[in-house]
Amino acid sequence: MSPFLLGGYYVSGWIAKDHFKVRAINTELDVPDFATKDGFEDNRLTSFALLLDYFPSSDLTGWWIGGGPVYWTGSIRNSSDKKQADYKTCSATIGTGYVWDISGHFYIMPWAAIIVPVAGDRKFAVGNETYEHSGIVPEASVKIGWRF
Repeated sequence: MSPFLLGGYYVSGWIAKDHFKVRAINTELDVPDFATKDGFEDNRLTSFALLLDYFPSSDLTGWWIGGGPVYWTGSIRNSSDKKQADYKTCSATIGTGYVWDISGHFYIMPWAAIIVPVAGDRKFAVGNETYEHSGIVPEASVKIGWRF
């Protein structure tokens, strides 16, 4: 689901040389209820990532693979006593996708990735409950973009 549909935003920028692209990403969203563990609600997440992508094609189209560090900060509330807690998690991600160049500047990019928490708040108290992040988080979407 789009961060815009989830009450948030997605901003990214990148620079590239030859077969490599470095991307910086900032996203904020309300995690949907189906992706939040039972007994918890109001999971607000902000994510920062710095990723390195490799393209076999030097024109940065076609298949790519990439990864890098991701930093999450957020807040969540338990459903029973409505107490809230903040959390911070450092993760690693790896993903792949395909860039279709539609018209010189306009492109469409379906992609998928997994995020693995490696440090930070994986299990923490939220009032009288304990929240534990899932081990591996899958992601997938279609991005629409414009190259300058």
